[in-house]
Amino acid sequence: IVASALAIPTPNFYKSRLLKIVSALGDSSYSLYLSHMFSIGAFKIILQKLGVQTPLSVFFGGITTALLCVAIAHIAYLLVEKPLIKLSTKSSNNIRTTSQRATFKI
Repeated sequence: IVASALAIPTPNFYKSRLLKIVSALGDSSYSLYLSHMFSIGAFKIILQKLGVQTPLSVFFGGITTALLCVAIAHIAYLLVEKPLIKLSTKSSNNIRTTSQRATFKI
């Protein structure tokens, strides 16, 4: 959100790498919503086993956990959500095409 707010539209803005990254993160936001609690729980266990207890290490552990949650969610989006969206779009298009061709005689 901050990155997109700081990006000042220029002629090349819509081709910029920053916009592509922010857009990709926006696309994977639902996967983040669904997976973040599992990721946080797993990383909490890992950090406890590593003995992370000082305030500074907890702070950096939290930042690392947040970044890894976003990365895991984006991977889940690419491997699960995006293929399912394509599959559902294909099947709904097939249903529409079939129903449009159907003629009923009474």
